[in-house]
Amino acid sequence: MATQARLGYGTLLQYRDNGDWKNIAERVTIGGPSHTSDNVEVTNMDSPGGSKEYIPGLADTGEVTLEGNFIPGDAGQQQMLKDQKDRKVRDWRLVFPTADDIEDRHKFSFEAYVQNLDFNYPTQEAMTISATFKLAGDTTLSINYAADLDTLTLSNGTLTPALADGVYHYAATTDQSTTKVTAEPDDDEQVFINGEEVDSEGIWQSGDIELSEGPNRIEVKVTKKDLAPRFYTIDISRI
Repeated sequence: MATQARLGYGTLLQYRDNGDWKNIAERVTIGGPSHTSDNVEVTNMDSPGGSKEYIPGLADTGEVTLEGNFIPGDAGQQQMLKDQKDRKVRDWRLVFPTADDIEDRHKFSFEAYVQNLDFNYPTQEAMTISATFKLAGDTTLSINYAADLDTLTLSNGTLTPALADGVYHYAATTDQSTTKVTAEPDDDEQVFINGEEVDSEGIWQSGDIELSEGPNRIEVKVTKKDLAPRFYTIDISRI
């Protein structure tokens, strides 16, 4: 059988910002994540053969590392510095060069924060940036996504267009100062509304979301084990 190995050339490191996936420029080397488990010793007086016994403990998804060319004007590299200062946890993904269309490529999806950044400015070589991202939880490596929502509604305002499979950006208008978002996913899926998880027997509803005058953005994240998360954005205009 011919090998299916691929070069890492073309791998993207992307972060989610205001509902869109954005690239980190001029990546040279990306490493990780590194999955490990703690070892928990359970040796006792009856351990066979006088040998220590262990069971696997909690998992640690480790870190993702980046080495690249430092581009001071790149919005993505500027965002990494801002996130590190703000201690912000956000959605990230590695997109591998396994298909022409990004949506058809395999992805490592994870939440992480920028743990550290290093910059170097040598005289006769390119300026460089190196970063370490500490993963905040589990990862998924998948080409498949969580299912589309069955229901997505606002307590104040009507989505435009109407909810439909394959549509993930919506708009609405309201004259109210707050709204609630209600979402109904498939079985075994979790829903996060502006980062908050709220469940009531399969119907997920946010608390009151404060709306300022003018534009507001609400993000809905749908997750399921071993699948890439699905994201919805709702742009609400309060008049």
